Amino acid sequence: MMCYNDDSVSDVDDDTCSNYYDSNPDACGNFDDEGFTAANSCCACGGGIYGSYEDSSDDDYEVCESDVSVADIDGDTCSSYYDLNPEGCGGYDTEDFIAARECCACGGGSTGYYEDSSDDDMWYWMNYLTNDEVDGYGVIWTYDQELNEFELAFTGGEMDSWCTLTTDWKTDDMEDGAWGFFVTATYGDEYCSFVEDEGWVYASLTSDEEGNPLTLEGPYGN
Repeated sequence: MMCYNDDSVSDVDDDTCSNYYDSNPDACGNFDDEGFTAANSCCACGGGIYGSYEDSSDDDYEVCESDVSVADIDGDTCSSYYDLNPEGCGGYDTEDFIAARECCACGGGSTGYYEDSSDDDMWYWMNYLTNDEVDGYGVIWTYDQELNEFELAFTGGEMDSWCTLTTDWKTDDMEDGAWGFFVTATYGDEYCSFVEDEGWVYASLTSDEEGNPLTLEGPYGN
């Protein structure tokens, strides 16, 4: 689940969440006024859309603090990457690092809403995608056991993207396999630049005789 700042309001110095508090979460609450409450508007302060802020009759609230003692698959922590790149939340998690749990910008941190599941058998599938001609790599994953929808996050070079892949089944029987995937922007074109910039709206899939995926046609080839 993503967290978005409410930049329609600004503090007493006319600073918004994105242009100040993302980089200065220690200032949360210091410059509030009647129309702006950092803990309500800013992801870095535990608020924002999907944030954990709850209005109170008093002025006391807990400032969100991210857990920077752990890092994601690239070695990035909440403060070094996710505070300024909340669109990356969930794209680079590991067994020890879960952005939605560790990072205020992802709705987690000390005031977050993340709840660890007691079901250790929760099903998911994940794989990495690489291309020798392109810097960086992609991660594709799904929690849908019907395999109807996947999430794809790509990082590398000068672009980061987060896209949704919807399965184009050959028939109603999953055993017959899929032709490929319809590609859409998960959170708008700015988060899946391939759709608008490269016209990547369909990804063809090739599989072996047993139905195991071999290649996925991306915006720059397989």
